[in-house]
Amino acid sequence: HTAYRRQRQMCIRDRMLEMSAEATRNPQVAAWLKAADERMFNNACDHLRQAYPELSETRIRCCVEVMAVMVEGTIYRRQVPQQVASDEMEKIYQEIINMLVSAK
Repeated sequence: HTAYRRQRQMCIRDRMLEMSAEATRNPQVAAWLKAADERMFNNACDHLRQAYPELSETRIRCCVEVMAVMVEGTIYRRQVPQQVASDEMEKIYQEIINMLVSAK
């Protein structure tokens, strides 16, 4: 199960890298990538709105953007050997997400 999950994550990561590279050369792929990113962003905003109705629209959009940067950065960082155990990183990510959605 863990090996399958790791293989699947590597496949997704590799596809994302390939699509990003191709988007720099091909305007149609760039348009597809932009549309997909917009759908994922809006979907994530919808989920946060439901989970945290007290947050402003601006806060929701900012939280989603920060989380997207963390996820995408993590995907790209996995191209090199990790310096920290993933379970430890997961704890930090959860703390960051909790901080983001804490209305102020």
